[in-house]
Amino acid sequence: MPVKVDISWTWLDWKPHCTWETHIAPQLEAVKIPFSKLDRCVYVIRTNGIFAISYPYKPSPVIYIGEGNFQQRLSKHRYWLGDLEELVRDYSFCIGVALPRVPNNAQAYKDYEAALIQRFRDIHGSAPMANSHMEYRRCNYVYEEEVMREALLIGKGVRFKWAIHPMPSATLYEAYHKTHLE
Repeated sequence: MPVKVDISWTWLDWKPHCTWETHIAPQLEAVKIPFSKLDRCVYVIRTNGIFAISYPYKPSPVIYIGEGNFQQRLSKHRYWLGDLEELVRDYSFCIGVALPRVPNNAQAYKDYEAALIQRFRDIHGSAPMANSHMEYRRCNYVYEEEVMREALLIGKGVRFKWAIHPMPSATLYEAYHKTHLE
C-alpha cells in the first residue's frame, strides 16, 4: 500500500538582493522552521506581482521547483533571478518551502520535487521556466492533490494582469523551451 506523505507549505517573501541573515532567516524563525531541516527541503519560487509566466497550456506564477540545501541553492539562484527582478520591480518573489519526511527514507524530498515537476508539466504543458530538465519519481508516495495545487496554480482571488515568456536574448530562454510538450 502506498505511503501518504503529509505536506504543508511555508511562504516567504524574497528579493534577489536580500540576504539570508536579514530577510530569510527571520521569516523562517518566525514560523519555527529549524535551519537544520532545510538541507532536505522542497521549494517553489513564484512571481508575486502583476504577472505570471505564459506556459503552453495555461499561465502560472511558478518559475522554479527545487530541492536540497535551501540556503545554498537560493544564493545560486540569484544570477538568473536578476533578469526577472527588473520585471517584478517593487514586488518580491514568493518562495514556498516544504519539508517532506518519510520514516526510513532520507531521500523522500527528492520524490516530492519530482512529483511536483511532473504534476506542473501535466497542468501547464512544460516544467517551470527555470527547470531545464524533468525529474523522475523514485518512490510510490501519495501526496494530497490540493496541497500540490496550492504550490503550482495561481490561487483563488489572485488576479494577474499579464502572462509573459522569455525572448531569445533572455537568460532563461533555452531552459523555458526545453521541457515544453509538443
